[in-house]
Amino acid sequence: MKRRISLTAISLVAMLCLLSGCGETNSGVQVSSTGITELKFATLTSPVELEAEETKTGYFSVKGNDSFSIDDIEFVSSDSTVVTFTYDKTALNTCVYYTITGVSSGTAEVYAQTKDGAVSTEKISVTVSGFSYDIASIEDISISNAKRNSIRVTVSESLVSGKTDEQIQSLMEYIVLSYSDAHKLNAIQLLLFVEGDDTTGAATVGYCTYAPYGDLSRASEVTAGDYTTFEFCDIKIYSEDVRDTLRGK
Repeated sequence: MKRRISLTAISLVAMLCLLSGCGETNSGVQVSSTGITELKFATLTSPVELEAEETKTGYFSVKGNDSFSIDDIEFVSSDSTVVTFTYDKTALNTCVYYTITGVSSGTAEVYAQTKDGAVSTEKISVTVSGFSYDIASIEDISISNAKRNSIRVTVSESLVSGKTDEQIQSLMEYIVLSYSDAHKLNAIQLLLFVEGDDTTGAATVGYCTYAPYGDLSRASEVTAGDYTTFEFCDIKIYSEDVRDTLRGK
């Protein structure tokens, strides 16, 4: 008799555990405390490829609670320095529109989830190529038979903070090569700053030159726009401590 009672008690405990499972209904469907049972992207599939500053829009559907508040949902990017994932608008009560924006080179995941984390969309891998930057000014430093430009460029602090010299050099080279694609020159100089810096003075992050055979003095030896012999030279990247000093921090 005691054995039968013991087995019955165990069965009852197991049944109670199943019925009271956190965040699940009796049918096994995950349920958030917000009443939302599903968040699902309409057409978005992984992976996604974007250029820096390129955007992609779409929507995901919400099931289980037609009167949900958008405050019940979080928009998550695993690395906002690579890609951002933001709310746009809600339509037809259950369609939530979003914007994905490439920020800088790298790969990160984006997804939406309820605030309690119980229900989420699938995670979408986003790979971004290039970097986001702004050209603050362009100075014509041409000499006889050599068309040369000096460009002053700003980037967000997140693009350079904590980065290695090699990563910052890659950033500078990307900016210069992108600029050369649209301009026929004999040489290009770049001065790099962080957004908010005084760009009329010396560079606060670093600088470099792109010239024939890596020599600015040989700029007149090539045809403007013929970059086949060009090399990077005169490269200087400041440490974070020096950058802070230059920026007056």
